[in-house]
Amino acid sequence: MHVRLVDYHQSVPWAVLWLALSRENECFAYRELNPDPKSWTTLAVCKEMVEQSGDYRFSFNLMDPLAGETQSNTNQTVFDDFNRHFREMKREGMGTGGSWEPWDTKGRTGQDRVRERLINAAICGRPFNNLQMRDGKPVRLPTLWIFNDCRETMASLKNWRQETWASKDQEMTKDAKDKPEQKWSHFNRCLEAAMKDIRFRGQPHEYQSGWDRDNSLERKMFHGRR
Repeated sequence: MHVRLVDYHQSVPWAVLWLALSRENECFAYRELNPDPKSWTTLAVCKEMVEQSGDYRFSFNLMDPLAGETQSNTNQTVFDDFNRHFREMKREGMGTGGSWEPWDTKGRTGQDRVRERLINAAICGRPFNNLQMRDGKPVRLPTLWIFNDCRETMASLKNWRQETWASKDQEMTKDAKDKPEQKWSHFNRCLEAAMKDIRFRGQPHEYQSGWDRDNSLERKMFHGRR
């Protein structure tokens, strides 16, 4: 399963992220884009995304609901623009198309699932090694792996913190803030949006040979650099 996500903003750089999910429930962040809306048009972003998406077919495409605001210069939303551009480019033989929809902004389920996958990745140690013993039974642990090219995503995860009050006195007298720091939240929001979507799930199957199952097919799931 391949999915694309865009954290849209009017004035700060967007976070664009490509994810893949194996049937063994391992998630790979394998490509990212960080276009500045001050120097990129929506059409230019769409063209770059189509070029970087190759011939993969994407199960779903999600964007920050803020992209649903009507733009004064076109009387259209960014969702309208994206869907039109992707449809037209597919008609012209560029890319595989794709319909864009708003992601769910409610609750902390996405954050919790990102944390769970990162903890499990530390347990497993390396990709294609998430078949672990739990209570005497082999279980596939959901994991998250970040490709080296996704430097902004790695920095966002490394600096993922909750907002704090400016002074120690405020920390002592006020409740803790219940939201992450905005500066490092953009690529994390993309991860969270994918994790909380009910369609983003592995597809359990029969183990071919238990612990010795050959993972060669999974290792070939990407054509590009890893």
